[in-house]
Amino acid sequence: DPAQQQSSSSSQVQAGQQQLLTNEAVLENLVGAYAALKKAIFAFPDGEIPLASLKSPKAQNIHKIMMSFPQMLRAAPREENSIFPKEVMFLTFADKVFKDLFAERTNALTISSQCAVLKYVVAAFPAAMDRMSEWLLLENEPELAERKYRKAVVTALIGNHLVDTAYIDEYLRKLLISNLNHMSANHGGEPHPARWRELQRTIDLCITLVRDLVVKETILPPKGLRNIIEVLLRLPASVSRPFEQRIKMLFDGLHS
Repeated sequence: DPAQQQSSSSSQVQAGQQQLLTNEAVLENLVGAYAALKKAIFAFPDGEIPLASLKSPKAQNIHKIMMSFPQMLRAAPREENSIFPKEVMFLTFADKVFKDLFAERTNALTISSQCAVLKYVVAAFPAAMDRMSEWLLLENEPELAERKYRKAVVTALIGNHLVDTAYIDEYLRKLLISNLNHMSANHGGEPHPARWRELQRTIDLCITLVRDLVVKETILPPKGLRNIIEVLLRLPASVSRPFEQRIKMLFDGLHS
């Protein structure tokens, strides 16, 4: 019976699709699409244009690939039908994209595209935000400890609501105070060069975050980074001197 044959064939196709609908298969598709996205970005002639401003016809392939991620993430099975848990699938993919944010050579288009992909992941699996907040502030290896000083990346992560802003704000407050206390403990002696450098880098990072996210773009209200704002306002003159003009402009902007 032709009708039965057609029904049987349709059932076989659906069964085949269900077999592919595993967490392993979804991860494989995500990784493949991400590799294609990186290739398309590399081929695009101007990497300093962020994704949101990408209007060129030459960017059609980038937008097409980008729009495939929500569909693939929605294809993840609702019920666990795999020895590869859904959480592992989401976090494995998020970790891959997150690590690439900190590549040595990057640009505005790459960072904004990677953040857009991660936003899709967070929309599908909100717990990824907490994990990325932790990944950003890892200190157990020197290379990982450098992550928080990649100002463009940290600004993009906070600006895209991919990390817990309150967690980052509190962490940086503690880091500033820890280094300030260490300098005070020297009782007027020369600060340890490594500590002094870390303090300067942290102040520089905090000024950049407040300027770009609160003053310049108003992505966050001042209370979003209130802890680091309070510490910056109370820095000892001996510490704030190299940043005096930047801090003044910052607080003029906050009160304008």
